[in-house]
Amino acid sequence: MSSIEKRSRAGRTRGYARYRDPAGQQRTKTFGHKIDAERFVTATEASKLTGSYVDVKAAARMFADVAEEHWRGYAHTLAEDTTRPRKRSVLDHHILPVLGRYPIGTLKPSTMAAAVATWSHSLAPGTFGQVLRQVRPILDAALADGLIASYPAKALKPPTAPRRRDVHLTDEDVAATLTRVVPDVYPLCTEPAAQWPLA
Repeated sequence: MSSIEKRSRAGRTRGYARYRDPAGQQRTKTFGHKIDAERFVTATEASKLTGSYVDVKAAARMFADVAEEHWRGYAHTLAEDTTRPRKRSVLDHHILPVLGRYPIGTLKPSTMAAAVATWSHSLAPGTFGQVLRQVRPILDAALADGLIASYPAKALKPPTAPRRRDVHLTDEDVAATLTRVVPDVYPLCTEPAAQWPLA
């Protein structure tokens, strides 16, 4: 059961919110004003009912720490001589420099859109796709562990490779190209094949 207590100390009045997390553990959070404590308790109880509860302390963890914990949990499943070094390099050189400094709970779609803009301008499409494929499992784990309330990157997709266009050369294009690259020692025969002299 949640409760709010108003206390005064050193001439300052604060609001103390007492509540229980979904696991039943009692927690306390202090606010500068009682109204803020009331709002927090109301929002917390609503999030517990809807299944969107996020532990405030856990949500304050840096993305870099969460990513490293995730890495330690699955790196051993990767090929040690190929896949593991490549994914570690992507994490160190592209993901952590862009997202590492953010508290995991503050990541929003707008944050991810800014990260995608950075990656799309600096990385080749293949590397960009690797980055997104590596970021998603980290956010999946954070959502499952209650570190974030919603998935901030669900609308993000890797870049679409440009469609290949078939180019067909005309007879004139072929003749012009051969004229430029074939030495004069081998003059081109422009007469129909039926009129070629027999050997």
